[in-house]
Amino acid sequence: MKLKIILLIVFLSITLLIPAQTNHEVSIDRSTQIFNNLNKQEQDYETILDYKDVLKGYYDIATNNITSPSKTFGEFYDSYYAECSDRNLYKFTLELAEENNNYDYVYSLLEDSIELTSSGSNDLGGGKNGTDASYILKNSNSNPEKTPGSYFARPTSNSYVFDYSTLSDGDVIVETENGDIDIGHAALIVETKHDSDRGNYVQTIEAVGGGVQYGFLDDYRVTRYECIFYRPVGRTREQINDAIYFAEKQLNKKYSLFTTDKRVNTSINLTERYCSELVYASWKYAGIDIGVRKDGDKDYHPAPIIPFDFAYSYNLIRTGISRMRFVSLDVVKKEGNDWHISIKNTYLSTVTVYYNSKMCYLSDARNWTGLEDVETIVLGPLEEKTVKIATNWFATAITACFASSSFRYITYADNLNTNGTLKEYINVSKIPA
Repeated sequence: MKLKIILLIVFLSITLLIPAQTNHEVSIDRSTQIFNNLNKQEQDYETILDYKDVLKGYYDIATNNITSPSKTFGEFYDSYYAECSDRNLYKFTLELAEENNNYDYVYSLLEDSIELTSSGSNDLGGGKNGTDASYILKNSNSNPEKTPGSYFARPTSNSYVFDYSTLSDGDVIVETENGDIDIGHAALIVETKHDSDRGNYVQTIEAVGGGVQYGFLDDYRVTRYECIFYRPVGRTREQINDAIYFAEKQLNKKYSLFTTDKRVNTSINLTERYCSELVYASWKYAGIDIGVRKDGDKDYHPAPIIPFDFAYSYNLIRTGISRMRFVSLDVVKKEGNDWHISIKNTYLSTVTVYYNSKMCYLSDARNWTGLEDVETIVLGPLEEKTVKIATNWFATAITACFASSSFRYITYADNLNTNGTLKEYINVSKIPA
């Protein structure tokens, strides 16, 4: 019960801030759809994270270790979603970092993403086996309510700092804001760790203006198009494979938004698709009706089916991405020349934690540099262990991190106090190639 109340508060704080196209107001119908779905969630991790949380993560990076940032997160959020904003996630983060004299650090962290998103490349590169279809859209700009083709021209390697491992093949992405027509956009995740020439990323199949094609998911898409995520209830691996098989059979077919007013066509041989119909039909082929909802005591199937209809379905539950995996530090005691420090895994999976077994200088603790006494411990879900960290002349800081992909998620503290308290700070650092 307590967990549901916490989730309700968190989720309401997110949905109430979802901007509606030009006036930043939430339509009653749209917020009601999403709110209704909250009541049937079954979560296997602590918090659902969506676009607002990811944007907050970038705000924290830009204002790292800044006592009085030049903008509050609310102001950063509003400027990112302001009308006529180009919503370049990395540009906004760098601008805020520059205002807070933190530019060089943030640029070094986001450098790969900045280069990739401004490179003008026309594709993501084929898979290592050369089996991938085209990654760019051909004509989507003629359909402004859909994700523009320029989005899919962006390579994605290393262009995210959030963890997408909680997503699953077959999960459904719903973009809640993406243009002038407020119907959303839907995509099917077909491979959470797609192996390509440019590294692993979350690959999708979706019907957009250029036709049915592959796409991808990263922090920019999550924030720019305000993504939320759904998972079919009780799906099996076999059903996931069937849904993906169906979606792959639709690749390169034409895009058509509602050839009739009441179209929801589940035939695998249909020659044209719209976005939510593609996702719905894929799971219908696999034996799960992700569009069905209750109208009183009776099942009701909307037609046509639009992305926001998925919020009503009793065969879908909300899922999400996970937060960056920072560990938590606490003072247990000081004994002789050793500090006894508790390190807690705040994530619901087993992690390997790195820590420096001697105190170090603050800048080294924050950036994970110049450390010569690094040791590791393995922590299970939410597990907590105590380690010894030796005093070290004039050094006053301690540091620990979790490493994932090309990033370290660092928790550090300075000026430890023998009354058992410390003030934690967090940082994200790119692991050198």
